[in-house]
Amino acid sequence: MVDFSTIMSGFSDAFTLWNFAFVLFGVVIGQFVGAVPGIGPVMAMAIAIPFTFGLDPLPAITFLVGVNKGGLVGGAVPAILINTPGTPDAAATAMDGHPLAKQGKPLKATKMALFSSVTGDTFSDIVLISVSAPLAILALRMGPVEVLALMIFAFSVLCGLVGKSFVKGILSAALGLLFATVGADPENYNPRLIFGHYELYDGLPLISVAIGMLAMSEIVRRLSETSSNMKAAVNIKNTGNSDDQRVTWGEYWSCRYTMLRGAGIGTILGALPGIGSTAAAFMSYALSKALSKKPETYGKGNLHGIAAAESANSAVVGANLIPLLTLGIPGSVGAALIISAFMRLCNPTSVTSV
Repeated sequence: MVDFSTIMSGFSDAFTLWNFAFVLFGVVIGQFVGAVPGIGPVMAMAIAIPFTFGLDPLPAITFLVGVNKGGLVGGAVPAILINTPGTPDAAATAMDGHPLAKQGKPLKATKMALFSSVTGDTFSDIVLISVSAPLAILALRMGPVEVLALMIFAFSVLCGLVGKSFVKGILSAALGLLFATVGADPENYNPRLIFGHYELYDGLPLISVAIGMLAMSEIVRRLSETSSNMKAAVNIKNTGNSDDQRVTWGEYWSCRYTMLRGAGIGTILGALPGIGSTAAAFMSYALSKALSKKPETYGKGNLHGIAAAESANSAVVGANLIPLLTLGIPGSVGAALIISAFMRLCNPTSVTSV
């Protein structure tokens, strides 16, 4: 049974002027670092944690959570404008966001990403408040067999994103599995494919891989055009239609099922430690494309593609706190960093005693 007095007490603490200011400050910082490819909210949180030691626990927690949530929204901005995701999970957003920007509708694409992110995050927060304990118990009961089945399903969905060539999808998944084996064996901690570079014991950094695969291709393409006249990354056309610069209520409402479906996928995968928001975004995008009556419009500037990806990856952030708050198991690296603030909340004298 939900203790509403505790929930209301939490809201009263969150909406005090001091704590709310740290929420806004964290979201602004998160959006900035998320919009810069290669930094990401996790790195920003790791840098910001020492600065929170001088704060009370509640402002520190709100600031770190704000950085984490704002980073995902910020990652969609360069993905839409220059086809270079600021965070790995924004790669799915770029599939339809960048074509919309080239059509002269960058504001429509970014606003749809913002509205979808808020919708997905709100949904996961409601689930976090209400049914976090049952979801955490379900996640804890999933063993290696269930996790393997879930990953096979995820790879099958990702293969469908490649297009008509299923062989290319299988080869892409196999190449991803090969790169995932780099590092130490999780059972015996035996090194695999590190070739004497002990920096690879923890595996290939996800941010570096994502930026290398997604951003470097765009950089090389732009460098190849230096011999000719320089062109802008995005040619924004002035269509003269004000609806092209905003998301109308009808457009938002038409994506309601897509956003709810993406929020559900993100919440479920976010409650399972280790899955991540990138897989949730691509799975939601693929499912939305499969259920669409016009799948051929995906990848050409469909608002449903942006809504599916952004609602899913934002829902993961709130759901990552479900196993953290109920079982003490962080659902992601960002949730693991927030543990430091929670440890100070449980033991306020721990910092002064060091």
